[in-house]
Amino acid sequence: MFRYIILALIFITKSIFNAGYSEANSYVYKVESHLSTSINSIFVPKHMDYTTYKLNGSWTDNYGNFGLIKCTGETRILVTKEVNIFGICEITDEDKNRKWWSLKRQKSELDLGVGKSKQLTGERIWSILNDMECNYAIKHAEGFSYMKTSCNINERQHKKLQANKTK
Repeated sequence: MFRYIILALIFITKSIFNAGYSEANSYVYKVESHLSTSINSIFVPKHMDYTTYKLNGSWTDNYGNFGLIKCTGETRILVTKEVNIFGICEITDEDKNRKWWSLKRQKSELDLGVGKSKQLTGERIWSILNDMECNYAIKHAEGFSYMKTSCNINERQHKKLQANKTK
């Protein structure tokens, strides 16, 4: 059974990260995060399981940037197994520039661990990604989580991110 879960997660992750590929928009911005997890849960019988979470850790992207990430949010799992997740992350790079992302997942099964993220705003170089929507996949284990995010970007954004690393 464990093999089937792993294979399903790999398939879902590959599908998410290949979605939306086209010649006109052939650049992808990818972020990987390793996070420690702290949760607080309340179970309401016959209604829902309500959880707040805090995630803290590090991140890297495919342009050589890295830094710290902290997220906070909530998860509501209804008796119908419908999952609603909302969170906000503050992401700081090695130069102390920050960006803020939202994480959302609605009406999906808990085990899939996939959703949408969006950059709300960013400082300096990161402002070129404002309002960008992305796909994310997250896997939780006891006390830690691993998250991958993939975003289609245009040529202008790609060139700005590349130029930022040559400085």
